[in-house]
Amino acid sequence: MKINETGRSMIEMLGVLAIVGVLSVGGLAGYSKMMSQYKINASLEQMGAIASKISAYGAGKDSYTGLSNVSAKKLGAPITDTNPYDGGITIKPSPIESKNSNDTQAYVIEFTGLTEDACVTLGSSAWGNVRNSSFIGLGVGSESKASSIEKALYLGCPGESKTDYAAACSGGSTVDLPMDPGIASVACNCPSSNCVFMMKFF
Repeated sequence: MKINETGRSMIEMLGVLAIVGVLSVGGLAGYSKMMSQYKINASLEQMGAIASKISAYGAGKDSYTGLSNVSAKKLGAPITDTNPYDGGITIKPSPIESKNSNDTQAYVIEFTGLTEDACVTLGSSAWGNVRNSSFIGLGVGSESKASSIEKALYLGCPGESKTDYAAACSGGSTVDLPMDPGIASVACNCPSSNCVFMMKFF
């Protein structure tokens, strides 16, 4: 009596597993890239919407004294507990004139808790998506340099490029907008997801 056996050999099964493995790796890489782009777009949309609400409120006013996350929410700005990278969001008044000014005629939107990759990508691509007539500039770097970045951003600033932060302003800055990825990469030397991205408006 002859028995017909059907099935797959071990070599065939290994071949199938190898193909599945390759497809899975490719799929994960594609998913990772897609999620990265989603977070970038979400960050730009959020910053743009926040800036639009605050700048519309501030038109014709002399000061942003008292501006905070709470007051910005009351203006209808889409502020959530965390940014798309699960870090913090801070909105506060800032000087418009120079590094040493004490006025509060401008404001900053600050995203913290960013990875180095997110810091570089946002710094080198964000300005065009969020820029409006009240845009002053943007900065990236280590969270420990947030106050230095803020001081470096003011109307007519010359721009700064350091090893742990960089700032670029609209209108004649020596650090061009959009920021060069090489400059952003050096400035975003902040491992452990402690990079900051900041935009300033008036």
